[in-house]
Amino acid sequence: MTGRFDTPDKNTVREVWNTPVLRYLHDNHRIKYRYLGLPGVDLIDIKLWKDMIEEVIAFELPDPGPDERRSIIQLKRNLELVLARVPWKAYYGSIEQVILLREDIDGSKYTQTKLVTLYNLDFCDEITSKIPTREGKKCLRFELIRQLLTDQHECFRNNPELDTFIILLTARNQTSSRFMRSYLADEEDLDASTHSFVKKANKARPIPRDNRPLIEDYGWALKAFIFNTIHSYLATPHLTCLLFPMVQYTGRPVSNIIASPMMHWMFLCKFENPQLPRAKVYPKNFLFKSSLTVSGESINISKGPGEVYHSMVDPLTIFKEYEKYFFS
Repeated sequence: MTGRFDTPDKNTVREVWNTPVLRYLHDNHRIKYRYLGLPGVDLIDIKLWKDMIEEVIAFELPDPGPDERRSIIQLKRNLELVLARVPWKAYYGSIEQVILLREDIDGSKYTQTKLVTLYNLDFCDEITSKIPTREGKKCLRFELIRQLLTDQHECFRNNPELDTFIILLTARNQTSSRFMRSYLADEEDLDASTHSFVKKANKARPIPRDNRPLIEDYGWALKAFIFNTIHSYLATPHLTCLLFPMVQYTGRPVSNIIASPMMHWMFLCKFENPQLPRAKVYPKNFLFKSSLTVSGESINISKGPGEVYHSMVDPLTIFKEYEKYFFS
């Protein structure tokens, strides 16, 4: 199966990295997926995981050019054809604005009453990219993630029997040297492990002093940034989390001369018992474990600056090491 934004590498991430974990959770822990995210009009994820999905909430942006509604019309048509009796909802507009404003461009109201068990936050651009709003361009990705976790926590409080979910997060492996230098230099905003990793990695591959795009070779900086950001978000909703190794792959090129290095994250999250003093993040030495990279139909170790330990390349082996902390 291929789609207009797919590449062989992306398919490998989906089929070799994501699917074994999703299938194991479905078959062994009876998790049915309430999917929320950006499947694209080709619905590659939905088709692959269809038998494990109980509901779909999808989002689609207006198309550039005169026919702005082309993709949302196609998305709804394909959802109807593919899902048969599985309930679905498609919102017209960016996922950020629909969830934060609680309605889409057409005025359809957004609400969440059940725990989402599978997020597919598949962004084709930088995690720090700005999107058009009525007040000009804004970076809303981090506010979006905080709101998603807030919505999840409210659903968990209403129904504590459902407590576990997966987040798939994909973004372009690029940011600016000025932004990263500023963020990573603020020691007060970095937890101890992030600070230690940044010192080691920056010594091996320093962030340039000028303002330029940091792309691909500086994945260590984006890894530290995303880890530190997500880690800070987990404490308030009291989430224990398993961070799978970061996987790097090649996405669809922006143009004939501009490549598209991508990074993919998979998080397994569980709301902890409120009576426990704190939630935990596994593995403890996550940042110092090697990243992975897609090579053909396999995923291999790809050690970057500061990464002193090897990661396992089988997602199920990784999960089973920590399974007892999520399922008793």
